[in-house]
Amino acid sequence: TKPRARQLHTTMRAVTLDGKTIDKYLWKIKGYVDELTGVGVLVRHEEYVDALLEGLLSDYASVIFVIESKKRTPSIAEIEALLYGHETRFT
Repeated sequence: TKPRARQLHTTMRAVTLDGKTIDKYLWKIKGYVDELTGVGVLVRHEEYVDALLEGLLSDYASVIFVIESKKRTPSIAEIEALLYGHETRFT
């Protein structure tokens, strides 16, 4: 289980938005979070947020700045709303 969890963590952190819609990108990362949970590994909120932000393209720098500048880390739903809104404005 530990090697599988390590592999899932690595793969989750390597997901990028490149060539994907925000919807597919978010579902891909959520899939890894769900798989990790399935093997008994709890993904901390901050780790989930880090994975979401790390794979974004430079076009999303303003959104990343807004998220990272908040005093408390926004919920996944709040982050998703910001990302969907940004995608809508630029497509």
